[in-house]
Amino acid sequence: MKVQPGHEDAYERLRTLHYASKNWPNLALLLRTQIGATSEDGQRAELFVELGQLYVAPLADSRHAEANFRRAIEISPYNSEALIALGNLYEEQSQWKGAVEMLRRAEMLLADASARAEVQRRLGRVHCQLHELQPAQEALQRAADATPSPPLDLLRELADVAKEREDGATEATVRALLADRVDGEEERKTLRRRVAILAEESLDDDDRAVTSWQQLLTLDPLDLQATERLAAIYGRIGHRAAADQHLHAAVSHHRAELTRAPFQTRLYKQLTAIFRWQRAFDPLYCAYITLSQLSGIGESELTFLRNYGERCNAQLPPSLTPEQYDRLLLPRAARGPLRELWHRASSVLLKTLAVPPGQLGLRRGDRIAAKHPLHTEVKRIAEVLQIPTADLWCLPKAPDAVVAAMLTKPVLLVSNEVVDRAKSLSPHDRFRIGHGLMELAEGAILLRGRPVKTIQAFVLALGVVTQQPLDLRGAEASDEDVQQEKERISQALGRRERRKLGEVLADLAQSLGQGDLADQTSALGSAAYRGGLVVSGDPLSALRAALDMEEDRRSKQLADLLLYLIGDDYLRLRVELGIAPQEKL
Repeated sequence: MKVQPGHEDAYERLRTLHYASKNWPNLALLLRTQIGATSEDGQRAELFVELGQLYVAPLADSRHAEANFRRAIEISPYNSEALIALGNLYEEQSQWKGAVEMLRRAEMLLADASARAEVQRRLGRVHCQLHELQPAQEALQRAADATPSPPLDLLRELADVAKEREDGATEATVRALLADRVDGEEERKTLRRRVAILAEESLDDDDRAVTSWQQLLTLDPLDLQATERLAAIYGRIGHRAAADQHLHAAVSHHRAELTRAPFQTRLYKQLTAIFRWQRAFDPLYCAYITLSQLSGIGESELTFLRNYGERCNAQLPPSLTPEQYDRLLLPRAARGPLRELWHRASSVLLKTLAVPPGQLGLRRGDRIAAKHPLHTEVKRIAEVLQIPTADLWCLPKAPDAVVAAMLTKPVLLVSNEVVDRAKSLSPHDRFRIGHGLMELAEGAILLRGRPVKTIQAFVLALGVVTQQPLDLRGAEASDEDVQQEKERISQALGRRERRKLGEVLADLAQSLGQGDLADQTSALGSAAYRGGLVVSGDPLSALRAALDMEEDRRSKQLADLLLYLIGDDYLRLRVELGIAPQEKL
């Protein structure tokens, strides 16, 4: 270099050595020497920029860094690299106005769209530091417009600045674009909600608001705010059909979710809000009843329950048609092989299940006479349920109880208290009687109080005794359990009865799986609750009685009863039977 001071290759090799050894002072000295030996302005400006960058880091000398960047600009005013570097330095030092000046000049010089967009984005941030929101938004907008797919962070910054400027149109446009591109579902829902609110409150654009609320409901059909705001818009613009369809869909979505979470209080609360929008007072009444038992409700809701309840017919409903009975009282799972087995072979199965009265502590004199008024009431209830009546026996040691049992034939065991109130049974009493009759009629007594594996043992034993082997997939019953059931059944059945039962089992063997039995056990119990609910005429009394009867307050039967209370079938039945008042409140 002493012989040839301008030898570029020598400078390059020395620069490489200094960088490798991190000898920053000597590197700075080398760059100053090379600048002195260089005559071409463009090259000298680049060297000043490189020297300035060295002073920024690792030498951390901002005063010398600024001086070198300024020298580069003095030599080459259109050197965008020098302008950007000086703008960066000013930004780091919070010299916002200087940073704005440098970045604005660099923006005009850059030909590369990507590089220009990055400068525009930083320019927008610096304007924000100066609280210059309009130029900040304009710079960020230019950066977003520079590419067909702007970075998500840039769009978030632009939307936030537009929000601060109260520029609803820009904010809505940008957040809608974000909602189309973000991956997180929660963020997408937040963005859709914000766009809908802006369209409705700031832009007075009902069409856009409707679209945005609908998009939010597509993401979360249970969003109550979206449901209510969309219903309000439809009401304001007079689109009654759309409002009805929308609210009906909202109810359907909530009911579907409740089948997965039947004790979810929040969903019942939201349903009450939707029913209020529909002015559907009878569904609202039933939903409030479920809420009153699952959680506390306010005084206004209790007042509604009292006032509406007084309008409801507390008398027994008229008889159901067989079609109503089958559709409204029997869950779909209850219409399966276990019910068919009971109905087609009930006379035979009675012998396998009969229990002498003495084993239950009952005496022959505990049987209630046919002329007793309670027989008349039970007969009326049985007619409503389209099921046969049963013998009545009195349980002196079971206050306020009505229990279905199998003695030598189907029997309803009734407490003294219910017997004494025979001429004016309360809805609570009617529920219990209806529940007991349904248990007897649907054969649920076969399963009542027994675990699934015991039921499996009983059915498997029936197959052995009748020489119709059954294959219950995954059955839990042990061979010992099956053998005990077999001995008991063998003693109860004669040859002719075994043959008759075998014919029934042969037809049903293919569909008696473990899952079928478990599902049908629960479904038959649910059918009993539904029957009691229908004849009680009072959902509140029915639900309270059911809660009293269940040890597990989250049982499948109680869940089914809650879902039935708010279901269309039961609500239509209340109107058909005259239980629900027709006048509007």
